[in-house]
Amino acid sequence: MIRGISTTVASAPSFDPNGDSIIDPADIFYLVAYLFTGGPGPVGGAGDANGDSAVDPSDIFYAVHYLFSGGPAPLARTPHAPQTASIAKPLSGALTLGRAERRDGRWFVPVVMTTDAAPKFRSRSHSACSSAAR
Repeated sequence: MIRGISTTVASAPSFDPNGDSIIDPADIFYLVAYLFTGGPGPVGGAGDANGDSAVDPSDIFYAVHYLFSGGPAPLARTPHAPQTASIAKPLSGALTLGRAERRDGRWFVPVVMTTDAAPKFRSRSHSACSSAAR
């Protein structure tokens, strides 16, 4: 079963990085911008989707799994604030999530990042796939 691509949060959300009271792909892009390009941190520390007390790339994949393949809802915030330190220097470029597709019973969401900076080595786009559901 594929859930719609957004879920409205009736009460105070535990996972809503951009603070708009809707869990949708915009929250995924918000976390990507925060973690990889030095964007603003999650509103109220609400970026910990999987409840491990850290805001990191695993939260992006947890949210993708929830929105696109019927995975479990993001978990409630832990009593202590999650760690929210960006792990990378700011980049300039573009990040795109491709269309989720099912292959051999698994869901894949392409993530493509291109940078504006002139690399010192052969130029190429980076992509990653998530097999969030089996």
